[in-house]
Amino acid sequence: MLIKNYTISKTVKRQLGLIIKIIRTKKLEENKSKNLIEVNPYTKESFCDNNEICHYHTLTNLETNYVRQDNLYHIFLGKLNLRFQVDENKHTKNMDCLSTILDKMINAIESLDHQLIDEVKEMINSLNFNDDCIALIHFELLTYAFYTLLENKKSDISREKIESYLPLYKDLYKALAYQSIGYGYLLKEQYEKAEEHCKKAIKEYQLHEVSIGVSHFPLIDIYVNHNHYYEAVKLCNELEEYYFNTNNKNRLLSIYIYLVDYYLLINSMDFAKKYYDEALLLSNDKAQYSDSIYRLHYIWGCHELTLYHEKEALQYFKLAYRYCKNEMYQLRNINRILICLTILNEELDKIKEMIQMGDEVYLYGNQIEKLIFNYFVLKIKNKEYRQFAINNIIPILKVKKNLKFVLLFFYEDVY
Repeated sequence: MLIKNYTISKTVKRQLGLIIKIIRTKKLEENKSKNLIEVNPYTKESFCDNNEICHYHTLTNLETNYVRQDNLYHIFLGKLNLRFQVDENKHTKNMDCLSTILDKMINAIESLDHQLIDEVKEMINSLNFNDDCIALIHFELLTYAFYTLLENKKSDISREKIESYLPLYKDLYKALAYQSIGYGYLLKEQYEKAEEHCKKAIKEYQLHEVSIGVSHFPLIDIYVNHNHYYEAVKLCNELEEYYFNTNNKNRLLSIYIYLVDYYLLINSMDFAKKYYDEALLLSNDKAQYSDSIYRLHYIWGCHELTLYHEKEALQYFKLAYRYCKNEMYQLRNINRILICLTILNEELDKIKEMIQMGDEVYLYGNQIEKLIFNYFVLKIKNKEYRQFAINNIIPILKVKKNLKFVLLFFYEDVY
């Protein structure tokens, strides 16, 4: 492909040099483990192609400051399969377009407005910045943040990739990067790293006077999943007041669901029922708030299961399954239904029906839920299911505090 050597300003050169340094260094580390490569092509000497392109001291200057020769940037970007094939005017327009998406995304994170979220998603799916690697790296952040923060789904773009680009991001992009990386760690159940990055995001957001409705909300998820309920409730109370005063119905609903979870945990049933009723009242549009209704019934089902109220738990899990649209959580909910059906000695046909449903969403589940599901598959086939649980499931459940009731089921079912 023909490379046109566009003239590049000093400001853009510094950005391109940093991109080249970050990606070349990353590839240098990756290639160290490849024994078949006698000479690592990403050392400064090799990258300069035995000094036929330039001396490696020139590359050092390019990566840390800038050099006069525009063509060197295009050559080195080409070696990394990147392109900067736009003029400055087009590049500016690209970055302005991304700033518009960034602003909309920040508003969507606070409001959880479904129309705005759909608008951001449509923009993300319709754009391409392959000819502008600076814009592309910022676009990849927005894409990763969208799927992580607004859809709670895994993105094709890895957390590690966004994390390696952190030195490139400035201002609100840096805040969003820290926040989405933190939430990515949350999805991986690495709670300390999640909290660390989300707190860095808060500091960045504060520099730009972004509201606590944007900056603080992800911490609740982290605190709840890490069983730091005191911090979670304190933050819930603060955000409940903020979202009530800003008439943010969507986020207020999420706060109520967290509070239901907390009051069920401490067995304060009056307060739990109060917030349960408040949540149902807010979520009267069943289609729009299906994910919230799912969460509400799922956590109540878990509570009933811990009290050995399997019939009641089963009804809540069935309601949760009806409203669950997020494929990541469907297998988890199916597993809880299978637990209830097993304890209640329900007919084998009902269990087989749920296993068939689980097969359809199996790929979207996390590691432990896949293992739990496989246990039920083995059990109906009567194939070494006890040993499977002892070797593969129980050791993992022992260290997961929020799944003690599932662990108890396996102890009773296996032994």
